[in-house]
Amino acid sequence: MTVPADQPLFAFAGHRLLARGRAAEVVAAVKAATDAGDTVLTFDAATGRVVDLDLRGDLAASLARLTPTPEAEKRGP
Repeated sequence: MTVPADQPLFAFAGHRLLARGRAAEVVAAVKAATDAGDTVLTFDAATGRVVDLDLRGDLAASLARLTPTPEAEKRGP
């Protein structure tokens, strides 16, 4: 599953809210927690569905796998 960098997510480590915000921000917290051995669940803030993040490699590699935010269509002249 591809995750847009600006998609709102929230993540829990056990019963504790670990992070919430844009995917690019949440990935950093989730990566650090999973590297420390925590089990983390990440959810789409809009639907509540579980989101699978690809956390292989270092943080830069995990962030690079997020899909870029599409630019807004220009209007007018």
